[in-house]
Amino acid sequence: NNSQGVYYVMNASDLKKAVSYFSGQTHSNEANKVTLELQNDIDLAGQTWTPWDVMFITVNGNGHTISNVSNSFFGYAGGVIVNNLTLKNVNASGNQAGTFAAGTEGAKFTACKLEGANTVTYVDAQKNENGIGAISGVTIQSNLNVEIASGATVALAYNDIEDTQKTVRASL
Repeated sequence: NNSQGVYYVMNASDLKKAVSYFSGQTHSNEANKVTLELQNDIDLAGQTWTPWDVMFITVNGNGHTISNVSNSFFGYAGGVIVNNLTLKNVNASGNQAGTFAAGTEGAKFTACKLEGANTVTYVDAQKNENGIGAISGVTIQSNLNVEIASGATVALAYNDIEDTQKTVRASL
């Protein structure tokens, strides 16, 4: 559903369609920004989630929760704005991985929350540009206001990240 660049996301199918449409494409840019408005909680249990690489999109969670996400919600989030969104039970992995994003650049997350049992696992065959974190694996010039809710857990599995990179690149 589109009204002047606003797409209303009602369910998992709508979310996956929007992600498929906007991933890695130039439908949105600084001059033609796009907004996704969540209308309901979304449960992705049993579904494969491919992190989306996107720029200049606003995601308004409107207090809703996306749960049981099988990877980082975003791959690369460039100039992305996320407001009032909760993620719950995220199981992310990769050479860059975090619950909300594998990597952010110029992103702004406001009033977001992480709940439930979450894991972030470092996996990389090429051993380059690596980093994992509770919220974002690699963060460049971003303001990520994400509360880790009381009782929530985030397990970071560094696997074979070298020790010097653990302290620099992998952090809560």
